[in-house]
Amino acid sequence: MAMADAADERAQEEQQHLRAAVHYTVGQLLEHNEEEEGVTFSKLFAASLADLTYRQIGSWTADLEAFARHAKRSTVSPDDIKLLARRDEDLFLSPFLWWFLLCSHSG
Repeated sequence: MAMADAADERAQEEQQHLRAAVHYTVGQLLEHNEEEEGVTFSKLFAASLADLTYRQIGSWTADLEAFARHAKRSTVSPDDIKLLARRDEDLFLSPFLWWFLLCSHSG
């Protein structure tokens, strides 16, 4: 039982670390945008956007893992990302997606 508790505690710590990293990154992006565009964002907005981003990435991760499992693979591939993009039109239009796909095929 103690090993399971330790594993749960590590998983929670990792989740908190990832959530903090997303919050920090969103804050940095908003600060950069404030400097570039002269627009200010409240701390509540930044926290809400960070939480939304974290949840959306979690949802995409679950979908990608399901696509890989369905294809009887243990590793997510660019094909899984293409499937995700077909399901989510906004992601399909994202420059990040195209950058990722180009990088994944150029190696």
